[in-house]
Amino acid sequence: MAEREMSRIYPEGTFVSIGVAIGAGLGVPIGLLFGDPAFLGVGVGIGAGLGVAIGAAVEARVKQRGQIRPLSAEERRQRRRWATIALTAGAVVGIGVLMVFLLVR
Repeated sequence: MAEREMSRIYPEGTFVSIGVAIGAGLGVPIGLLFGDPAFLGVGVGIGAGLGVAIGAAVEARVKQRGQIRPLSAEERRQRRRWATIALTAGAVVGIGVLMVFLLVR
């Protein structure tokens, strides 16, 4: 590993977040393997779960080397804000899809 990579310090939760993002993306084809598009969400859930597990393992290994630092108050505030925005957007989209489904039916 390069010297630059060994001296880098990462904020807490970095590798778990990366694992979830990559796992959820890879979960789409997993869901399509079930043969029915209705199972697409199952694949995303499986991929995200695997991503959390792998990300947590990587983060634990990097933490043992002393390359993980705790989040600052500002970073915690930003993560909370983005989580609120994402959950609100997801709820709005979900309600919109439900309304369209009920109106078309």
